[in-house]
Amino acid sequence: MPQAPSDLLNEKLASVATDIEAIEELIDSEPPQTTDQILALRTIQELYRRLADDLRVAISLFE
Repeated sequence: MPQAPSDLLNEKLASVATDIEAIEELIDSEPPQTTDQILALRTIQELYRRLADDLRVAISLFE
């Protein structure tokens, strides 16, 4: 049986949250060598945060 859209979106949200934390742990455990590297990781992290916000909005539409 197919999953409900909100269930799929919640799974994606959990995955995005895991990725955000993984980036933070990477920055903390293996500090980037250059400012450009840290900026790139922070930019990716910010994009993931925006994606998480969009997923939360989409989930709310199905509730």
